Amino acid sequence: MHDSFVLIAEPVFLLLMAGVALIATLRLVPKAEGPGRFDLIVFLWSSIWWSGCSLAENLPISPQARLVFGNLAWLGITITPLSACFLLWSSSFGNRRRVSAPWRLAMILSGIAVCLVAFLNPWQSMYAQIIAAPDNIGPLQYIHGAFFFWVVGLIYIVVLVTMLVTAWAQIRLPRRRRMTHAGIILGISVPLITSGFYATGSLVVFGYDPTPFTFLFTAPLLAWLLAFNGLCDPLPIARRTLLEVLNDAVIILDDDRRIVELNQPARRLPGMPPQTVGVLVSALGEWGEYLGRAIRDPQKNVRIELPGDPPRYFELTATALQESAMLAGYLVFLRDVTLRQETENRLNAALAAQNVQLAKNRRLQAELHDEARIDPLTGAHNRRSLEEALPVILEAARRSRRPVSVAMIDLDHFKSINDAHGHVFGDFVLKAFAKNLSAMARKDDLLFRMGGEEFLFVLPNTDQPDAVALLECWLAGLNAGLSVEGKQLFLSFSAGVNTIPTSESDPARLVAHADRATYVAKRRGRNRVVSYEAGLQMPTAPDPVE
Repeated sequence: MHDSFVLIAEPVFLLLMAGVALIATLRLVPKAEGPGRFDLIVFLWSSIWWSGCSLAENLPISPQARLVFGNLAWLGITITPLSACFLLWSSSFGNRRRVSAPWRLAMILSGIAVCLVAFLNPWQSMYAQIIAAPDNIGPLQYIHGAFFFWVVGLIYIVVLVTMLVTAWAQIRLPRRRRMTHAGIILGISVPLITSGFYATGSLVVFGYDPTPFTFLFTAPLLAWLLAFNGLCDPLPIARRTLLEVLNDAVIILDDDRRIVELNQPARRLPGMPPQTVGVLVSALGEWGEYLGRAIRDPQKNVRIELPGDPPRYFELTATALQESAMLAGYLVFLRDVTLRQETENRLNAALAAQNVQLAKNRRLQAELHDEARIDPLTGAHNRRSLEEALPVILEAARRSRRPVSVAMIDLDHFKSINDAHGHVFGDFVLKAFAKNLSAMARKDDLLFRMGGEEFLFVLPNTDQPDAVALLECWLAGLNAGLSVEGKQLFLSFSAGVNTIPTSESDPARLVAHADRATYVAKRRGRNRVVSYEAGLQMPTAPDPVE
């Protein structure tokens, strides 16, 4: 009696634990739709059905009742491996090659049909000859017929074909998805291999079919995949859909810099090879160089130009993908910036043309500015320029406490030259006179034409004695002769010098006092330099005739 109890209790306990494990795993299936979610639910429910029927078949009930549960188990025996195939397919391809509803309906109908054939076995004996123990203790003995081997063989063919078709998808999956794929294959393989050994009569456990016992291994494995490896996670579908709806090209690389995914805009890139999935970046030629540049400096925009007529421009940005502080790969965005680049090129060209025009305008403005402040006849600065420059020079001299002298110069007997040679020749004399003064002037000295034959020199850093000495030197040079249009003229000038800080620092008064000293020089007989001093008196003699 004890041996009979053990013979029943041990398989019942194992099958009960397998059912509990499957039900617990079922509770981990996410509510949101993900790749293979429906197929996983069908797989778990059919496995629970199979385990439950096997459990009931081993209970101490009548042989007829045990036979009913044994026949009902065929619903799970058929649907479990087929749903596992669909789960493997969905996990590999997601919605790109989804399992259609007719295929799933065919799976359910196949299970029901096989189950019906098993129930009709007493009339056609194609399924098996079933023998119960005399004391109804222990497993039912099955001598399998042609139908059994036909159904099992067909299921194995479907499973093997599914594994072969989905095997190539491994290289396209990220590492984490590859682990999920491998886990599903392992979870399917253990029950299938066990069932194969049982079908050939080479493996039994407690005298029973050991396949339902393997769910004690499959259930925890699937639970681990659900909890930690993203099995039936809807995010991959969302990510893949997002990739396809993006207008920008996206390329995903693994940590070996091998392409694992790229969307349609990326496939249509000029010069992109047609077969790139699974290819190393280094083998992509020019595109490999572009991607390598982006990967070497993540988060930095790399702009490239693709030759053509017209050329196209792309901006590459790479982002490192991290998983548990480990590098998992790279996400590379390629944005077509041709329109932006062409707009920038046009703007740059327009800006360059505008800069050229602005430079030209500035040059013209400078020329106009100079023309407005330069005497057109002699090239000396004019009175307007003096009014702008002299206050600035005097303020700088005041801050630095350095002297500044001004010298009013009047060309002697200029009216007589005009009367004798004409006004045109007189203009030549003024030009030559101004040129002679400029040639004798120092670097910082400034020459202004005040009108007619009157000129004014501003002499920075020059006190009154030095200014007088300088003017007398210039006068001596002029007395030595000046060549004007081939004629040698012996000219002279009368000059008045005024200096700050020894005199007024007001620009107008400073010039007025220098002008007063000039008239004194003319009345004293011309051809001389006179310094302005306080109380300087005009001579009573009349001004000589020009």
